[in-house]
Amino acid sequence: MVVGLERFRDHFRGLETSYAFIGGAACDAWMARSGLPFRATKDLDIVLVIEALEPEFVARFKDFVRSGRYQVRTRQETGTREFFRFTRPEELDYPFMLELFARAPAGIDLGPGQEIAPVAVEESVVSLSAILLEQEFYELVLATRYDADGVQMVGVDGLIPLKARAYLDLVERRASGAKVDQADIKKHRNDIFRLALTLPAAPGPERPPRIVEVVRSFLDAFPEGNLEWTSIHQALKQTVRTPPTAADLLRALSTYFRVETT
Repeated sequence: MVVGLERFRDHFRGLETSYAFIGGAACDAWMARSGLPFRATKDLDIVLVIEALEPEFVARFKDFVRSGRYQVRTRQETGTREFFRFTRPEELDYPFMLELFARAPAGIDLGPGQEIAPVAVEESVVSLSAILLEQEFYELVLATRYDADGVQMVGVDGLIPLKARAYLDLVERRASGAKVDQADIKKHRNDIFRLALTLPAAPGPERPPRIVEVVRSFLDAFPEGNLEWTSIHQALKQTVRTPPTAADLLRALSTYFRVETT
């Protein structure tokens, strides 16, 4: 369990409809349902449910940041503070990092390639911002969240496409010359195949074409003969003693997400 998760749950009790966790904390909670361990994680990735976001949630979030004595990053280029990521709390029983995500706000014109936007509550902009999710992925979060001991988590059918999207984005950015940590790429890759261990053998719910497209693009990057399978299986041995074959893992993912294979 992420350090500080229980503190977050208690602090936001009664406001569960305002958010949902994705990322490592949600993966850890999902794997625990199957009695499987997950890698160490210390951050909370929080999707704000804009349609249900209450002023009280914003007030409590600011109080949580103050109480934990979090640091707020300042962009060197502009000197502006970033209110979507809060890190390194001085109070050590708080989550190490809080990162906010949301859909694009209505009524605000976004610039080309804009990835961060202000958060609006009841048509008023508040002093928080969020990393933007594609509309299809935001709707997927809403469709796949569930209650996990008093906090809202996204389930495996949301986590895998989200992580596939993150993986593909990092690979694309690296190919374009951006500085990308290879460890982050491998993290998302390995997490997807860990989560695949929990998938049933039957097809899952039908998803929008964009979601299926992203899962297909991820699977296309890992044909059975890909040299990365050695590293993938080594990572999976931290979860299960004898990992499934590459063919079995690919089949589980393509079956559940209804990805047509040639």
